[in-house]
Amino acid sequence: MAGSKGDIREDLKIAVAYYVAAYTFLYGMVFSIHTYTADTIADKPAFIFLINILLLLVFLLVAYVFYRRMEGRAFKEFIGFKREGLVESLTATAASFTALNLVLAILAYSILGVNPLARFIENVYTYCSTPWFNRVDPKLLPVAAVMLWFVSGTFHFALMQAFPYEVLSGRPKKYVILLVSALSILYYNLPLLTGEWKLDDIVFLGIVCPLIYHLYRNSLGIILNYVFFYEMPVLVAFLKGWGEKAFWIFFVGRLIWGSTCLSVFAINRLKSKILSHTVK
Repeated sequence: MAGSKGDIREDLKIAVAYYVAAYTFLYGMVFSIHTYTADTIADKPAFIFLINILLLLVFLLVAYVFYRRMEGRAFKEFIGFKREGLVESLTATAASFTALNLVLAILAYSILGVNPLARFIENVYTYCSTPWFNRVDPKLLPVAAVMLWFVSGTFHFALMQAFPYEVLSGRPKKYVILLVSALSILYYNLPLLTGEWKLDDIVFLGIVCPLIYHLYRNSLGIILNYVFFYEMPVLVAFLKGWGEKAFWIFFVGRLIWGSTCLSVFAINRLKSKILSHTVK
């Protein structure tokens, strides 16, 4: 098994080779698209879907090739697609997103004087102008958005976080989490190329999500929350595609889901603390 005493460096070789391949392919592909592809083509829904699906398939294959050098568990466990830990992952991710959103909103209002509601409405109108949104049949737009961000989420959380974590699972966890977090931050939004260092994405997707995966070893729950609870464009797609009624149903549903998960998470943590004190 990689990481065993017989071949202690095999896991590191796989992780390094995997990340080098991923970053070379990702940054090279996006740089080529921006340099050699006209905006009229790059903004077409078919092109966007093709690139994202190609990226997912290529790295599923790359991950599987490296996985074949490991021993023991099934491939789906190396990418966190399993039943165990699904409920906990769903609850913890939604609870964390809700809590951190509340903290950031309070800090933005108290320190910067930013009105969270006004900022939310501004973001809604900003995403409404997403070019490819206007090139999809409105009836199909919400479904298309869910599919696209599910593909993107699978690549990010299953292949760029879960798989490297599992490859290095025999190493000290604090270093593995730090590595996965740092490299996730440098991947998401490709900030070294685009200059987009978004605080919410860094905190939620680059720090919180690797920690949740470390706790429950399930990426599927993280992906589902990323698509339906975290990503603003998916919410806006319901507005542009199915109208205000669908938008508000989805929005209120997100609020109920987030507050419920936060309450359940807080109650469970309180119960565990009371139980631990009782046992002592």
